[in-house]
Amino acid sequence: MQFVPYNAFQKIMRLWDEVHPYNAAQIMKLEGAPDYDRLNHHWRETLSTLGIGRIIMDGRRYAHTAWNGEPGSRFIDVAQPTRTLEEYLTTEINRPFVGPEYCPFRPFVIRDADSHFVGVIYHHWPADSGSIKTLLREWFRSMYDAAKRRTTPLIVPEKGYWHYFGPNHRRWDFFEGLLSLLRYRTRFSRVRQFPIRDDDDFTVRVSLHPQPDDTAHRLHAAARKLGVTVNDLFLAAMAETMHTHGINPQTRDRDELGLGTIVDLRMLTENKLDDLFGMFLGFTNAIVRRQDLEDWPRLLQRISNQTSFQKRTGASQASVLRMIGGLAEAHFLTARQWVELYRRRMPMAAGISNINMNRHWTAEYCPRPIIEYIRIAPTSALLPITFGTTTTGKKMNITITRQESFVDDEKARAILDSFIERLNKVTMITS
Repeated sequence: MQFVPYNAFQKIMRLWDEVHPYNAAQIMKLEGAPDYDRLNHHWRETLSTLGIGRIIMDGRRYAHTAWNGEPGSRFIDVAQPTRTLEEYLTTEINRPFVGPEYCPFRPFVIRDADSHFVGVIYHHWPADSGSIKTLLREWFRSMYDAAKRRTTPLIVPEKGYWHYFGPNHRRWDFFEGLLSLLRYRTRFSRVRQFPIRDDDDFTVRVSLHPQPDDTAHRLHAAARKLGVTVNDLFLAAMAETMHTHGINPQTRDRDELGLGTIVDLRMLTENKLDDLFGMFLGFTNAIVRRQDLEDWPRLLQRISNQTSFQKRTGASQASVLRMIGGLAEAHFLTARQWVELYRRRMPMAAGISNINMNRHWTAEYCPRPIIEYIRIAPTSALLPITFGTTTTGKKMNITITRQESFVDDEKARAILDSFIERLNKVTMITS
């Protein structure tokens, strides 16, 4: 058993956890009826092989222990047939992981006609999306493709962001990173805030929105013609939508809109660090002016320019500097006070986590037996709503995770309808 220190993002996530559980989920839809005993057996075997069973915390450090469950015990939660996937996920995303020693994964299975959903709710601070994709890959391969399964434990990294993604390793400039921190502080002074309520309990709701099979193809084609990325299209559509339907009120002094993007830093390395099981996420922000929000071509170009600049300067890798700054301030505040401070200082209307699973391991197993892949991106106390988009084969799923006290059912429908309508307009114009 090896203890490693929490990295900066893990410390921040643990602060969010003090306010509300910061959980996420990944799900595979598989063909055929589920074999519960087989699923249970291979789940236990997978955790034992990978060596990532329980979490033990010791002050500023933590460790994973090898799985030591009793043989024959059932670890898979078989959801009641009366519960939909959406209902199940909403309950589980809000349910905390507790205990000084606990397993940070809650696997489940839900029957769905002639197929079934298999997935895991996970406590986010120990593992990023890439780590959980590896976990599900090994669980899947142990059942369907044993010859390719991993036979050695995963590595819990002793080194942090600076070792893997610091300026000496990823070729971004340290001083430019500091300057970007100052620029963001200045820019956010004009960004719309959203209300701070004493009675806000931060309860979230999850909704799933499968798109027509040709959606991803049309969006990629449109992005190529426009000279932008698909994520630029998503960000621009989000900005326009949140300008119209969001909960951030516009004032004379604050008429700009801020958005956040979670970035998988592993994708920015030549070696994707597949052996590491941990947390390596960064983030970037897009800030758009009022005049941009009312002119679609201008809005899209502004966002594309920002994201291009961020890629050139390593903004997502340098975001660790902003995390460190936030943690220094949090030292003098309660978790709730820290959240309220950042809602005022760095207010964002929405966030997004976007991934194309066709670039990952599922491609060789899709559309059979993996029919689709769904990810639920969490939303922190700093964000009223988070969009998650996942492409698998010809399918694309849009998920929304929202704070119910800010985004009710009616507003959520309006936000989603406008978001999808704008994306459809873009693909129609460029087709």
